[in-house]
Amino acid sequence: MQQKSKPEAGKAGASDPDKASENLQTKSTVKSRVKPNTRLSVRQSRFVAEYLIDLNATQAAIRAGYSEAGAQQSGSRVLSMPAVRLAVDQALAERSERLKIDADYVLRGAVELFERCMQRSPVPDAAGEYKFQYAGAGKALELIGKHVAVQAFKERVDVGIESALMERLARGRKRVQGTAPDKAD
Repeated sequence: MQQKSKPEAGKAGASDPDKASENLQTKSTVKSRVKPNTRLSVRQSRFVAEYLIDLNATQAAIRAGYSEAGAQQSGSRVLSMPAVRLAVDQALAERSERLKIDADYVLRGAVELFERCMQRSPVPDAAGEYKFQYAGAGKALELIGKHVAVQAFKERVDVGIESALMERLARGRKRVQGTAPDKAD
């Protein structure tokens, strides 16, 4: 059974510098695989237009006229075609340029949201009171942290896993060598 995967189009590595270079390499590879003067079929062109609505290949396939029963497979297959992928990437780039939405725009919006939620830029509720909005502040801070690759929590988890793994490996070595290990499990 095939698993659904979220489309990566349009992200352009905003939260991960390694992904940004990977996306650039992928785009150049796609361009090199597309033959000059390759034209999309009417259905493929419709798929590209529909995909831009919500970046959902399955729904785009259905709206473009592919069978609903096989829409997930059709969407994945069509989206993986080099000419279609190139058309989608170009359309997303054009839209981002036209709307002036890029990683800086998103980050500025997240910072502004965080400031408002933390009441640094007060926003009154219906009763005229200022309240701390923890959900919005937490989500905005998470988005900012991902964008600037802070990963403070991840480092703590990794260290904990590494030390536990190292202890288990040491006990395993002792067991193999015939030395009685400590019962720490």
